[in-house]
Amino acid sequence: MEQREQKHQEDLRRLRRLRPIDDDFMRCLFKDNIPLAEFVLRIITDKRDLVITDCQTQKLMHDFNCTKADDMNFALMAERTRYLKENPKGVNEMCKVMEDMRNESLKEGIREGMKEAALRMLTAGKYALEEIVAISGLSLEEVMQLKADRNA
Repeated sequence: MEQREQKHQEDLRRLRRLRPIDDDFMRCLFKDNIPLAEFVLRIITDKRDLVITDCQTQKLMHDFNCTKADDMNFALMAERTRYLKENPKGVNEMCKVMEDMRNESLKEGIREGMKEAALRMLTAGKYALEEIVAISGLSLEEVMQLKADRNA
Protein backbone atom coordinates (compact mmCIF):
# COMPACT_ATOMS: atom_id res chain seq x y z
CA MET A 1 0.00 0.00 0.00
CA GLU A 2 2.87 2.38 0.78
CA GLN A 3 4.30 2.00 -2.73
CA ARG A 4 0.87 2.64 -4.24
CA GLU A 5 0.52 5.84 -2.22
CA GLN A 6 4.02 6.88 -3.26
CA LYS A 7 3.12 6.37 -6.94
CA HIS A 8 -0.08 8.36 -6.37
CA GLN A 9 1.94 11.22 -4.87
CA GLU A 10 4.31 11.09 -7.87
CA ASP A 11 1.31 11.29 -10.18
CA LEU A 12 0.01 14.29 -8.24
CA ARG A 13 3.40 16.03 -8.61
CA ARG A 14 3.34 15.34 -12.36
CA LEU A 15 -0.24 16.61 -12.56
CA ARG A 16 0.74 19.89 -10.88
CA ARG A 17 3.42 20.40 -13.55
CA LEU A 18 1.05 19.80 -16.49
CA ARG A 19 0.16 22.81 -18.59
CA PRO A 20 -2.95 23.31 -20.69
CA ILE A 21 -0.78 22.91 -23.80
CA ASP A 22 0.30 19.38 -22.76
CA ASP A 23 -1.54 16.76 -24.84
CA ASP A 24 -3.26 14.69 -22.20
CA PHE A 25 -4.16 17.69 -20.10
CA MET A 26 -5.49 19.59 -23.13
CA ARG A 27 -7.60 16.62 -24.15
CA CYS A 28 -9.24 16.54 -20.71
CA LEU A 29 -9.47 20.32 -20.55
CA PHE A 30 -11.48 20.61 -23.76
CA LYS A 31 -13.49 17.40 -23.42
CA ASP A 32 -17.19 18.30 -23.53
CA ASN A 33 -16.31 21.95 -22.89
CA ILE A 34 -17.73 23.95 -25.79
CA PRO A 35 -17.52 27.33 -24.00
CA LEU A 36 -13.78 26.87 -23.43
CA ALA A 37 -13.21 25.81 -27.03
CA GLU A 38 -15.12 28.88 -28.23
CA PHE A 39 -13.16 31.12 -25.87
CA VAL A 40 -9.80 29.86 -27.13
CA LEU A 41 -10.80 29.97 -30.78
CA ARG A 42 -12.14 33.52 -30.41
CA ILE A 43 -8.75 34.61 -29.13
CA ILE A 44 -6.81 32.70 -31.79
CA THR A 45 -8.99 33.86 -34.68
CA ASP A 46 -9.66 37.35 -33.25
CA LYS A 47 -13.36 36.80 -34.03
CA ARG A 48 -15.28 37.87 -30.93
CA ASP A 49 -18.60 36.59 -32.29
CA LEU A 50 -17.36 33.10 -33.15
CA VAL A 51 -19.81 30.37 -32.18
CA ILE A 52 -19.10 26.67 -32.43
CA THR A 53 -21.88 24.28 -33.24
CA ASP A 54 -21.99 21.03 -31.32
CA CYS A 55 -21.45 19.09 -34.51
CA GLN A 56 -18.22 20.92 -35.34
CA THR A 57 -16.98 20.65 -31.78
CA GLN A 58 -17.61 16.93 -31.76
CA LYS A 59 -15.71 16.58 -35.03
CA LEU A 60 -12.85 18.65 -33.64
CA MET A 61 -12.76 16.63 -30.42
CA HIS A 62 -12.79 13.47 -32.53
CA ASP A 63 -9.77 14.74 -34.44
CA PHE A 64 -7.96 15.63 -31.20
CA ASN A 65 -8.33 11.99 -30.16
CA CYS A 66 -7.31 10.41 -33.47
CA THR A 67 -3.96 8.71 -33.88
CA LYS A 68 -4.23 8.42 -37.68
CA ALA A 69 -4.54 11.36 -40.02
CA ASP A 70 -6.78 9.35 -42.36
CA ASP A 71 -9.41 9.11 -39.60
CA MET A 72 -9.63 12.89 -39.10
CA ASN A 73 -12.48 15.14 -40.20
CA PHE A 74 -10.52 18.33 -40.82
CA ALA A 75 -8.04 18.35 -43.68
CA LEU A 76 -5.78 20.99 -42.14
CA MET A 77 -5.29 19.00 -38.95
CA ALA A 78 -4.91 15.75 -40.89
CA GLU A 79 -2.27 17.34 -43.13
CA ARG A 80 -0.20 18.57 -40.18
CA THR A 81 -0.62 15.22 -38.37
CA ARG A 82 0.55 13.40 -41.50
CA TYR A 83 3.58 15.70 -41.71
CA LEU A 84 4.55 15.10 -38.07
CA LYS A 85 4.02 11.34 -38.25
CA GLU A 86 5.00 10.43 -41.82
CA ASN A 87 7.28 13.09 -43.33
CA PRO A 88 10.95 12.52 -42.37
CA LYS A 89 11.36 16.17 -41.28
CA GLY A 90 8.20 16.05 -39.20
CA VAL A 91 9.14 12.70 -37.70
CA ASN A 92 12.56 14.10 -36.74
CA GLU A 93 10.85 17.10 -35.15
CA MET A 94 8.57 14.87 -33.07
CA CYS A 95 11.38 12.48 -32.15
CA LYS A 96 13.35 15.45 -30.80
CA VAL A 97 10.33 16.53 -28.71
CA MET A 98 9.90 13.00 -27.35
CA GLU A 99 13.63 12.72 -26.64
CA ASP A 100 13.49 16.00 -24.70
CA MET A 101 10.48 14.74 -22.72
CA ARG A 102 12.25 11.45 -21.98
CA ASN A 103 15.40 13.25 -20.87
CA GLU A 104 13.37 15.56 -18.64
CA SER A 105 11.60 12.56 -17.09
CA LEU A 106 14.93 10.85 -16.53
CA LYS A 107 16.33 13.95 -14.81
CA GLU A 108 13.23 14.14 -12.62
CA GLY A 109 13.56 10.45 -11.75
CA ILE A 110 17.22 10.81 -10.86
CA ARG A 111 16.43 13.88 -8.77
CA GLU A 112 13.67 12.01 -6.93
CA GLY A 113 16.10 9.13 -6.31
CA MET A 114 18.63 11.55 -4.87
CA LYS A 115 15.98 12.98 -2.56
CA GLU A 116 14.88 9.51 -1.46
CA ALA A 117 18.48 8.55 -0.68
CA ALA A 118 18.95 11.75 1.31
CA LEU A 119 15.74 11.06 3.23
CA ARG A 120 16.93 7.55 4.08
CA MET A 121 20.22 8.98 5.34
CA LEU A 122 18.37 11.57 7.42
CA THR A 123 16.12 8.86 8.85
CA ALA A 124 19.13 6.69 9.70
CA GLY A 125 20.52 9.57 11.76
CA LYS A 126 24.11 8.44 11.13
CA TYR A 127 25.16 11.10 8.66
CA ALA A 128 26.11 14.75 9.00
CA LEU A 129 24.30 17.10 6.63
CA GLU A 130 27.55 17.70 4.73
CA GLU A 131 27.94 13.94 4.18
CA ILE A 132 24.39 13.69 2.86
CA VAL A 133 25.14 16.57 0.48
CA ALA A 134 28.31 14.88 -0.75
CA ILE A 135 26.68 11.47 -1.20
CA SER A 136 23.29 12.53 -2.60
CA GLY A 137 24.43 15.33 -4.88
CA LEU A 138 21.77 17.66 -3.46
CA SER A 139 22.57 21.13 -2.21
CA LEU A 140 22.80 21.85 1.50
CA GLU A 141 19.66 23.96 1.22
CA GLU A 142 17.75 21.06 -0.35
CA VAL A 143 18.88 18.62 2.32
CA MET A 144 17.96 21.08 5.06
CA GLN A 145 14.52 21.53 3.46
CA LEU A 146 14.04 17.76 3.30
CA LYS A 147 14.98 17.55 6.97
CA ALA A 148 12.54 20.33 7.87
CA ASP A 149 9.75 18.73 5.84
CA ARG A 150 10.43 15.35 7.46
CA ASN A 151 10.24 16.84 10.93
CA ALA A 152 7.11 18.86 10.20
